[in-house]
This record gives sequence, C-alpha cells and structure tokens, in this order.
Amino acid sequence: MTIYCSKFSRQALAFSLFISIAFASVPAASAFMTFPANNNIHRAILEEGLKPFKLSKASLGFMAKGMDSQDNPFSNKWKIAEHHACDNKIKGAFRYIDEQTAKAVELAGSADKDSDACRQSLYALGEAMHTVHDFYSHANYVEWLLSQNKGLEPIDRSADGQIPEPIRTCFYFYESSLKQEPFLSHKENVRRLQALHPELTFRSEAEYVARKQSEDLQSALDYALKSGQLLHMELNKDSSKQLEGQVMIGREGKNLFDLARELAVQDTTKQWNTFEQLIRAKYGDRASAIIAALENAS
Repeated sequence: MTIYCSKFSRQALAFSLFISIAFASVPAASAFMTFPANNNIHRAILEEGLKPFKLSKASLGFMAKGMDSQDNPFSNKWKIAEHHACDNKIKGAFRYIDEQTAKAVELAGSADKDSDACRQSLYALGEAMHTVHDFYSHANYVEWLLSQNKGLEPIDRSADGQIPEPIRTCFYFYESSLKQEPFLSHKENVRRLQALHPELTFRSEAEYVARKQSEDLQSALDYALKSGQLLHMELNKDSSKQLEGQVMIGREGKNLFDLARELAVQDTTKQWNTFEQLIRAKYGDRASAIIAALENAS
C-alpha cells in the first residue's frame, strides 16, 4: 500500500499515533477490560450472554460500540462513577441501567422501519450492559454470595430488590490521565480520596500489605466484606491477575474473576429478556417485528 506523505496525511498519522499511545498508557480503569480490542472481555461476555438469542454480528457490534464508549478516556462517560458502578453509587448505577434500557425501548419503536433508530437502540442498550457487567467486577457481591453459601445468581435490580447492607463497590481515584489510581500508591490513593470524602474510612496501608501477602479465600472474603471502603485495586475482579480476581475458590479450579464473569454473562441474558419484555408490553402486535429487526441489524 502506497502512503502519500502530504501535510494532511502526516498530521493524520501523528494524531493516530497520539491516540494509540494515549490508549496504551491509560490503564483499564473500569472493570472487565475493553482495551486492547483483541482482549475485550466486555464483548466476550456480551456474545456469550446473548448466544441464545442468535443476534447478528452487526447487532452485537452496535451494542458493543455502546459498551466500549463507556471506557473511552476522552469521554465524560468514563469519568462518571455510576457508569462503572464505582464509588459505592450502586443505586445510581442501577438507575443508569434502567434509564438506558428505557431509552433503548423508546428508540426501538421504529427499529423495524428505520435502520438508524435500530442502531441507536442497540447502542443505548450496550451502554446499559457495560454497567451491568462492571457491577460484578467492582462490587463485593461475589464475595457476599460465597460468605452466605448462596447460589451464583445475579443481583435483583428491581424496585423491590433490597441491596444487602454489606454490599459495596470500590472507589476509584481519578484527577487526570496521569493522576489516577494505577499511577499512585495505595497510601497516596487513600490520602487523596480521604481528602475528597473525609466522612469515609478506607483500609490502612498495613491492612493492604497483609492482604497482598495472603492468597487464602477466607482472607479475601473477610477483607472485602468487613466495614470500611475499598479501592479499585483492592476489590476489582477484572482479570485473573488482579489481587481479588486471582483468588481461587477451590471449586472446579475457578477463581473470583471466573465467578464475576459468569454472573455478568447471566445478567446479560437476563437484561436482554427484560428488554424484550418491555418492548412487547409497549408495542403489542408490532413487538415481534421490532425484536426481529433488532436481532438482525444492518
């Protein structure tokens, strides 16, 4: 392929290089990894959760764009805690899921006649799905289920659903691309967050050091569930390499990341079912054609 080095193309190449470096240098702040594209766990969860519905590749792609937009570090979406179920704003995160799903249902009203409305509906639902997934990485919900000997079931986000008192999500310090959690020590993250939230209590440095020295499941559960707030680095389960994600549970060789991922897959299936139910309730006889269009977007 021939490259013409005009002034415009050189500028475009420089901008492209800047974007690539920027994305490479920005850590995966939100839960299941979005970047790089060849390791997009959010997309893998989406595809697995929606496999029973046989959505077209294009339909999945439009939803994935909505999911990915939440992790764009140049977008305000990335900085809003509720979008990632962070900072213990669980009810706000659940409201955001409901709002984006309702928006998707509204847009779906003309999805069988308007391809743009179809794409926008799927995109909005993808935004909701991102937050659905992030909850299981950023919350101590998995740990709570294990501590209570409960089955692996998604959390009840309905109006009647009660969030058990011990359930919390992690706090993530962000000021700028170079002033955020991964580039700061545990002690410094706590200091900065404490300045923003003087009413909160975080784990001490000694507690964190002791936790890092233990791979025991019970220690991980105790740390995640006792009173006090947790940093993203202490609680997230976005991969099998994270402090909490790597903890083995002694069941079929799985770890806490595996369980968080399984819950996200289950909830993805559940959320699409909810989406379909809302469409059927709102659009009646037209619902089947609308859902068919959403499943086979182009």
